[in-house]
Amino acid sequence: MVLKGNRLCLACRNEKNPKELLRITVDSTDSKIYLNQDLNAINTDTIANSGNTDFIKRVNGRSAYLCKSLTCLD
Repeated sequence: MVLKGNRLCLACRNEKNPKELLRITVDSTDSKIYLNQDLNAINTDTIANSGNTDFIKRVNGRSAYLCKSLTCLD
């Protein structure tokens, strides 16, 4: 059973605070997949320097959560 407010990593099934996980969401309006993060929690300097912010968008709806570890992202 997941504690109130926590989420399960889709890959490893470990329960964590949502702030420790990446949230992946499919936007129902355009069917694109987005890294659905709190933009205040992301290093915006790194993103701005990369020149690609298209994948980051606040999207409402059903989401999957993944740990920020390479094992779970692989």
